[in-house]
Amino acid sequence: LPFNEDRNMKCSDHNEPIKVYCETCQQLICRDCTISQRHQNHKYKLVTECYPDHHQEIEADLTIVKRKVADVNTAVNNLVTRERDVTQQGEDVKKQIHIQSQL
Repeated sequence: LPFNEDRNMKCSDHNEPIKVYCETCQQLICRDCTISQRHQNHKYKLVTECYPDHHQEIEADLTIVKRKVADVNTAVNNLVTRERDVTQQGEDVKKQIHIQSQL
């Protein structure tokens, strides 16, 4: 979904709507912040202008994370299978020891 400026996001310093992205600080800010000392001489963009770029970056990162989650799930499943196999082998060894001790 595209960025919606009507989400009632307010600046914690000025209680004004967030409409600007400070590229220097990588923070969302209000227009009043752009003239404050903290953001003086920083580089800005309107949120609506930078949203598509950041959205694409996040989507690309999300794709990588989803692949890694799938890899982790596969590894967990392999470990569960291996644990089951080792437990079964242990039980088989116990039975063989018991049988051998009966002879």
